[in-house]
Parts: sequence; C-alpha cells; structure tokens
Amino acid sequence: MKRTSILLIVIGVAAAVTSAGWWYYWPVYQLHQAEKALAANDLPRADALLQPLTSNARARTLEARVLRRLAEGQVKARRWTDADDCYTRWLNLEPERLDARLARAQARLAAARDDRGSIDAAVADFREVLRRTPNDFDAHLALAQALLSDARMSEARTELLACQRLRPQRVEPLLGLATCAMEERRWDEARALLRQALHLEPQSSRALTMLGDVCLRQERYAEAVPYFQQVLRVDPQNRNAHLKLAQALRFSGRPDEARREEELYQRQAPAN
Repeated sequence: MKRTSILLIVIGVAAAVTSAGWWYYWPVYQLHQAEKALAANDLPRADALLQPLTSNARARTLEARVLRRLAEGQVKARRWTDADDCYTRWLNLEPERLDARLARAQARLAAARDDRGSIDAAVADFREVLRRTPNDFDAHLALAQALLSDARMSEARTELLACQRLRPQRVEPLLGLATCAMEERRWDEARALLRQALHLEPQSSRALTMLGDVCLRQERYAEAVPYFQQVLRVDPQNRNAHLKLAQALRFSGRPDEARREEELYQRQAPAN
C-alpha cells in the first residue's frame, strides 16, 4: 500500500512537472512557429499565432510588423475595413507610433473618397499627429486635403497656410489655397496663387489646368485655350485636358479644332 502511494505521488509530481514544462514551452514554440510563418510571408498564420502571445515583448514587436504588412496589403486591395482593423490593432500595441496613426489616417481618407469611410475619422487621426508634432508639413498637407474633400474651406486654409509657413518653396499649399479661392469664386486671388505656383514649378500641369478651369468658369474661353494646350505639351496623354480644350475651342468659335480634340479624347479612352 505504501509503495502504491509513493508511486502515485511520483506519477503526480511527474505530471505536474510535465504540465509546467509544457506551459512554459508552448508559448516559446508558438513564437518560433510565428517567426517561421513571418519569414515565409504567411501573414495570416503569423497573426493567428501571435495574437494570444502579446504579453510577451518579442511577440508584440513581431505582431506589430505583421499588422503593418497586413494593413499595407489590405490598402492595396482597397479592403478599407480590414485595413482600418489592422492599423487600429497595431496602434493598440504601439500607441506612440505616429507613422501608424498617419498611415491609418491616409487609409481612412482613401476609404472616405471611396464612400466607404468617414472623413471625420481621418481628420481626427491627422489632428492627433499634429498635436504631437505640430511642425509636420506632410500631416498638415494631408489634413488640408481631407478638409478640402469635405468642402471645409476655412479649416483647410488654416492648414495650407501652416504648410506655406513651413515650406514656402513647395507648390502644393499654393494649389490648395487656389482651390479654396475657386470654390469661393475669388477668381483674382485664385489666378495670383496659381501664377505663384507656376513661378515655383513652371511645368506644373495641375496649376495650368486650374488656370484653364478658372477661365472656363468665368466663361473666358479664348483665354482658357493656351492653358490646356500647354498642359498637353507637358502631358500629351492627359484625356481631361483634351476634353476641356475641346470645350474651350468650341465656345471660342473654333469647331474644327474642337472636333479634333474630342477625337483625341475618344482615342485615349481606357480599355474595358
């Protein structure tokens, strides 16, 4: 009886030691498997293996790498909800990563432009980045673009002026401010801003197009023609420039030239 009791105790101790060893070894094994999955670019498997292990510092670091790559893939595939989930989980692991927050903001802005997300969510992320790094030119510019796409011109102008103070030689703030002026029908201001942009970047097809657009909106069709012609010298494959040039030519009393531009526009139609 005594020998049986001793044997049972030994068996129990052995089981407990085995259980404890397995309890210790299992996360190590899972982490090793996750590293192999990441090396093989099997990101979903790596993610599944790492999620239960994020109390481990090494696992958290690996999971952040996995989520970053997963999010980038979802953005390329325009799977906005999945991308947002990956970025949010990454930020839960590393809340101070401003590059993650900025990337999520950009993805949220792209989703909103696809009518599958909220501009306000993107704006909130951009503002949080700027709260921490108030002199971040790219974040100011991206926030301005988000606000412009939501027709929040006054807020956008504030961000664009901040961009101009930070990088006076960059053309993008001038183009954004010109967009604000055009939306508010301040044509002379828009023209002046666009000419400043062309002074910085003489071949800017966007600035030239916008100057042509100002002329079209003011029904100054003859003045629009040379702007769109210049766009096409810079960018011969610009379909919209052909179409706008055709419009300007037609209303300027030059129907034959207008038809030629319309034909060029049609020839450049994208294949289905």
